[in-house]
Amino acid sequence: MSTVPKVTAERVRNEWKSWIVVFRSKTKVGFIVKILHISKYYEPFKGGIEKVILELATGTVNQNHEVTVLCSNETWDYSEEIIAGVRVVRLPRLSVAFSQPLTMSFMWEIKKWIDWADVVQVHTPNPLAELACVLQEENKKPLLATYHCDVVRQQKLYKVYKPVSHKLLSRAHQITVSTPNHLQFSEPVKDFKDKVEVIPFGIRAKHVHKTPEINRLVAKIKQEFGNYYLFVGRLVPYKGVDVLLHALKQTNDRLVIIGQGPRWDDWFQLTQHLKLQDRVRFVGRIDNDDEFAAYIHASDALVLPSISEAEAFGIVLIEAMACGKPLVTTNLKSGVPWVNQKGVTGLQVEPKNPMVLAQALRTLSENHELRQKMGENARLRFEQNFTQDRMVNSYLSLYERMIKPLKVAA
Repeated sequence: MSTVPKVTAERVRNEWKSWIVVFRSKTKVGFIVKILHISKYYEPFKGGIEKVILELATGTVNQNHEVTVLCSNETWDYSEEIIAGVRVVRLPRLSVAFSQPLTMSFMWEIKKWIDWADVVQVHTPNPLAELACVLQEENKKPLLATYHCDVVRQQKLYKVYKPVSHKLLSRAHQITVSTPNHLQFSEPVKDFKDKVEVIPFGIRAKHVHKTPEINRLVAKIKQEFGNYYLFVGRLVPYKGVDVLLHALKQTNDRLVIIGQGPRWDDWFQLTQHLKLQDRVRFVGRIDNDDEFAAYIHASDALVLPSISEAEAFGIVLIEAMACGKPLVTTNLKSGVPWVNQKGVTGLQVEPKNPMVLAQALRTLSENHELRQKMGENARLRFEQNFTQDRMVNSYLSLYERMIKPLKVAA
């Protein structure tokens, strides 16, 4: 004669756990993941790293996972909000020194959010946040370090920061980089090759589709500027816009510059000095998605003349590739030459050389078929390597591999 099992609190807990396992088995990675991203800033702050985190965070939320971004505010305020399903916690910022937000509350706020997470993903370089993570020695949560770029400009400060960076990379269960070139050229990750995985950055590329509004704006831009090359980025020294302006002086081409930054006045005056004011337009920062898309679609090609390895990937490159635009980039010891395949998706030139850059511009402007072919190749390479879905699914697979051993042990 069968007996009815006694209902106990322990049995209820076990039954509930089994139902959770069944529910989680229906998700793409096998279970729901709670992901904590630790970064300098987040949307609406504009930057390449912030763009990547936005794409990754929203992409994982869209697959029904839970995401929190812990970052610095741009003011002396604490805020917590939900943006497109992503919980964004902004900690008060005292000031900024050498591009580092001085957000001291990372030191005591970070523990509760690490406790909440299944996996912790730290986006580096971010010295203060990395130090806060390193000090959480008792916490054994899976730690993923996403290494975005080398510290190039602040070499003296890097000597102080280097031990913290090395400790974080040592503690990390996995490290990700966005191109194979990082493994070749970035010294800090070379010591940890056995736990480095290459996952290229990806974007949704919603700007690719030409809506009636985008077509209207393209026609307006073409009427105003004609044929032109496009530069998009912060106006900071390593972007090499001064080299581009000197190169443009040797051609008959036009240039549109999108972006703001500390070099605006200097480069605007250089334009006047070189008597290029009739062929160069500074349009500033563009926040409207349709307008940004229209400037890309209306251009002949995108030019990124960066002069140092601070340009580690170039998100704008894949934004242009998604629209089928050829690229002109520099041959840096970074991920840029891997993103733009020489002679396939665009042209590559040596950095800081206006003469060879001018020749590359003339080559593309004088050869419509070459521009078209490279643009087609760029679009294909984007679809194969740089979509949001590809990046998100690769990271979800990595999260699962990091978490599963702990789930089994539990």
